[in-house]
Amino acid sequence: MELSAAFEIVHRAWEKNRLPHAFLVLGNPREEGRKFADSVAQLLLCENRDAAPCGYCNSCSLVKEHTHVDSIHIEPESKSRKIVVDRIRDELIEWAVRTSYLGGWKIATISFADCMNQEASNAFLKTLEEPPEKTVFLLITNNPGMLLPTIISRCQTIDLNTGKQPVPAQWRNRVGKIMAQHTIATELRAFATASRFAALFDEIKGIAEDQAQEEKKSATDFNVSKDQLEGWIGARAKEMRTYVYLALKDWYRDLLVVASGATDQTLFYEEYRDTLTKLGTKLTTDTVISCINQIDELIVYLDERHIRLDIALNYWFGRLR
Repeated sequence: MELSAAFEIVHRAWEKNRLPHAFLVLGNPREEGRKFADSVAQLLLCENRDAAPCGYCNSCSLVKEHTHVDSIHIEPESKSRKIVVDRIRDELIEWAVRTSYLGGWKIATISFADCMNQEASNAFLKTLEEPPEKTVFLLITNNPGMLLPTIISRCQTIDLNTGKQPVPAQWRNRVGKIMAQHTIATELRAFATASRFAALFDEIKGIAEDQAQEEKKSATDFNVSKDQLEGWIGARAKEMRTYVYLALKDWYRDLLVVASGATDQTLFYEEYRDTLTKLGTKLTTDTVISCINQIDELIVYLDERHIRLDIALNYWFGRLR
């Protein structure tokens, strides 16, 4: 949904004093997700309640600068590209249990919430189960499938992606070109496909490094540490890899459509309909569904267990059809 519509949902709940303790915000944590978080923080912390958010009071100004004492922001900051349990316990939870400095609301934003490791997720879950009064948590991610279901169930979802194409054309086009060459798997063909995706992931890392450096140059309101820069690079690279995974799933979704004989449905990869149709005649729907499930396994091994890229890709594309 549009940012204005999403904000209105929160605004109405705030006016009725029925704010949920936590929102799961689906969107880019660097773009619309961050704008939404800042808008909600200004609403809750504005000193002019009758006109909140006014945008010009001291609290609204501090929110813009990300220095308000009743607002905290957590994101990946280390080479591990994770939000570790110490960040949650020592920063977030310790902050959350304190009384508001100004006697009002408090708001915590977790950008790239999917980067919380298992221990961090479990620690945060305990806080969600017994949330402090007048405290709102915003979990921003474009990859909600990596969050604990028990965390998701305790959040109201705000989908900023609704109505937008979830996968940018640049990544869908790249994946389409690679997969059009990957027909029924042979050992040699699987190796070639794995090599092409490895090159794509290397390119993504370079793009993420360039973007993070540009963001560092524009971050004039605070100093950017080396760890924080590494965290930005990791988070941006993970976001782009997620687009690749989604585009890969869309390929197999199209394959599932043609394999089931539903020739009248529009495909994500309409330009490859002939190729997909030829492949679809050689595969059963069960085989295609198995491929989609294997992609989820690949995501876990690459992004959670950090298996070496070339080994994981060669293994999985040898299994994928």
